[in-house]
Amino acid sequence: MTKSAILPHMNETMGSRLRRLRRERNLNQTEVYAETNVDRSHLSKLENDKAGVSWESIEALADFYDVSVDYLRGKSPVSSIQSPENIAHSEDERLLLQIWRAMSESERAGLIALIGNRIKPNAL
Repeated sequence: MTKSAILPHMNETMGSRLRRLRRERNLNQTEVYAETNVDRSHLSKLENDKAGVSWESIEALADFYDVSVDYLRGKSPVSSIQSPENIAHSEDERLLLQIWRAMSESERAGLIALIGNRIKPNAL
């Protein structure tokens, strides 16, 4: 097995990673701008590797896509979404995980008790 088969996105440029992340979410550049304040024309240049990136822009884009800055820069083959600590298969799962992490221990216990009364043990 080749390295590219194991780490399929390792040889991507930052621009191609940004473009792929945006397309995976079915977003256009205007929608990314609305959420990150990274100008659409600058985002286009970034996605085509035709512009440098400021720390502010890369941080905003990493936060928006829920990946590490190192992942965007090509320094890490694994985005935070794919890491074992933060695995989520959909936007709904990612939202639930964020809500769970924001809850106190007592809120979590209450939710588990509530769900436990509604779901059959075999369903888990």
